[in-house]
Formats: sequence, structure tokens, C-alpha cells
Amino acid sequence: MNNYSAEERRTILYVLTEVMMADGVLRPEEQRFFDKMFSIIEADIADMTAMEHIDNGYALSVFNAMSEDKQKQLRNSLYEMAMADGILDSREQAVLDFYNSPTKPCV
Repeated sequence: MNNYSAEERRTILYVLTEVMMADGVLRPEEQRFFDKMFSIIEADIADMTAMEHIDNGYALSVFNAMSEDKQKQLRNSLYEMAMADGILDSREQAVLDFYNSPTKPCV
């Protein structure tokens, strides 16, 4: 899952965090999955700092600009994050649904 731009890495971290925090509880399994993804995408502290300035509208626009392969990988990672604790909460599902919308913005 390498070869991501800084913008994509930050967006991935943001979206994973959205799923991780959707139910209001940070579970150890979710933190471990986040740490694993942080390493896989070769993120660094600068990505975490810049991530704080992202909102879900911006994240969706970056997500939609990613290649189909990267989108598929991110969708799979989001599902894995949601299921890390063994429970798919409705608030986590809402985040998954937001990034699974088939519509693409006009460019």
C-alpha cells in the first residue's frame, strides 16, 4: 500500500480516524490497526499534524481523485478498521457509506 502522495496519506489517516472515533470509543484493536496502516503507508508526524486541518468534504475530494485501485484499498482498510473490534457500529457504517458513494465530483 505504498506510493501515496502526502495529500493521500493525510487523507487516509483522517478517514481511518473518522471510522476509529465514530462510535466515541477508541479500542486497543482499532489503535493497533491504525498504527499498522500508519506504517504501511509510510506516514510520519508531519502527516498527522497536517491531518488536523482536513475535513470530510476535503477528504472525499482527495478520495475521489485517487486511482480506482487506491480507492478500493482504502475502502477495504476502512472496513477493516470498522471491524477491528468485532462490531460494526451504525456510526461507523455511516462513515463507510460516505466514502462508498458512487458519485464523483465534476472537475
